[in-house]
Amino acid sequence: MGLVSTLKRWTLAQPPQWLTAFWGGGSSAGMVVNERTALGVSAVWACVRVISTTFASLPAKVYERDEEGGNREAREHPLWRALKSKPNPVQDSYTFWSMVVAHLALRGNSYVYPEFTRGGRNGMSLWPINASATEVKQTSSGLVYTFTLEDGRQETFAHDELIHLKLLTLDGVVGLNPVQYHKSTVGLALASAEYASKTFENGGFPRGLMTVPGNPTSEELNKLSARHEEVHASAQKSGKTMWIKAGFQFTPLSMSPHDMQYIDQAQFSVEDVARIYGVPQHMIGKLDRSTYNNIEVQSEEFRSVCLLPYLRCVESAFNSALFDPFDGGRYYMEMDEDVLLRTGLETKTNALSRSVTGGLMRVNEARRKLNLPPVEGGDELLVPLNTVPLSRLTAIYEGAREDDGPEDGERATRSAPPVSPWRVLAADALGRALRREQADVSAILKKHEGEERAAHVDVYYEENGSFRRFLGDVMRPIILAWFEAWSLDEVESDESQRAGWTAEFLVATAARHCERSRTELYAAEAPEAAVESWSLRAGPEADDELALLADYARGRTAAGESGR
Repeated sequence: MGLVSTLKRWTLAQPPQWLTAFWGGGSSAGMVVNERTALGVSAVWACVRVISTTFASLPAKVYERDEEGGNREAREHPLWRALKSKPNPVQDSYTFWSMVVAHLALRGNSYVYPEFTRGGRNGMSLWPINASATEVKQTSSGLVYTFTLEDGRQETFAHDELIHLKLLTLDGVVGLNPVQYHKSTVGLALASAEYASKTFENGGFPRGLMTVPGNPTSEELNKLSARHEEVHASAQKSGKTMWIKAGFQFTPLSMSPHDMQYIDQAQFSVEDVARIYGVPQHMIGKLDRSTYNNIEVQSEEFRSVCLLPYLRCVESAFNSALFDPFDGGRYYMEMDEDVLLRTGLETKTNALSRSVTGGLMRVNEARRKLNLPPVEGGDELLVPLNTVPLSRLTAIYEGAREDDGPEDGERATRSAPPVSPWRVLAADALGRALRREQADVSAILKKHEGEERAAHVDVYYEENGSFRRFLGDVMRPIILAWFEAWSLDEVESDESQRAGWTAEFLVATAARHCERSRTELYAAEAPEAAVESWSLRAGPEADDELALLADYARGRTAAGESGR
């Protein structure tokens, strides 16, 4: 019977009984404690479940580093499928990762056997090994792993034949077992649960001594005991009136649950187990000290303090065993943590908007994350030129004008300045307006329905409304500066003339913007969702307005309103 065939059965069913108690130990509370019995403590079960299932929900991806320091997902790599979707013939990725991480959480160690098939690394199966059946020894030739099969036979592996994951370790060889190191805490929780169970089994009666007058025989005492058990033992029979003969006296020999502070001890066990695993208490059902604000902070702590060590442990071990020896660091695997950052639509769109306007992400990349189709011009990165001094913008304009000038030295035809230096400035201003618009319209949608909602929307977007004035205020400095740049060495104009052009263009800009927003609201099946996506309009709308601004300027020149 081979190793792989044994692993196939063990991953589909429970391991043999002799393994369940292997390396288990007794606690000071008199309970046998190992990873199997520890799972009988609800807090341990909840912590292991939260850690392992959350980890298993993250996709594992293989990336390739390029020469410029970037990376791309290497779907063609032979290990991509094994890590992402099908580690072995009998398990999917979720089952595989949840088992690997559950072993790591319960025992501090987890082992994976990589089975190379069909020409080496071109085909691979990854088999999780039961940590209870694996022993590690350090020899003069390195680490040796001994795995005990179901029939008692043993398989031996060198250190480079298994992937060994370990969390906290003192010797660098074996990870510390959290259940055994804290067996008193786990044993006390098991003993408390056992005590409560026995108390209810006895109908709520504590153990005690029944004093009987006279000198009854053993047979009479046995009959009295059996009668008592028949009438009062078990929770179903609790609450019945106890009838005893005159002279009989019952003396309790154990403390009551109140005297033993059973409830306090049960709550302390939850806190203690959560402390051992670093899991926020609200994630395992203890909400007595949680508020809306601190739950959000604790959830972030779960990702950064509790889950992150598991992520880095797995990534480090798998990269060291599967990639570095073969690829020299060109390829690597990484767990995609973006899944943990999935939040509400408003939070997500605001984060994406900042990434787009900050030059970290393209518009179409952000739209793909919202399952929206790409837009024309959305594949260019926006550069945050609004942090550049104004003098630098003039230099950019002058350089662009010189590069575009005629080679024969003749004077160029009057034209609008290049729009690229102004794109981010306009997108930033429109972004501020859109964020205010989102908040205002969302409040209207929440407060009103039907025709009343439509009436309030129309009032909000009316010609002399406060929003149109706000949009004009945030856009006016940019449009006015654009006309000033246009006037340099190209068009003769005075301050009042440029102010008039700016005011006229802003009226048209506000009308176009408000009509677009109103049309999207009335056409959307889910107006709330449409509003949440508005922050992504800033870049494309800035492009449109700057193109119209250039046309407007050319129109003023053609009409002879200015010139030299």
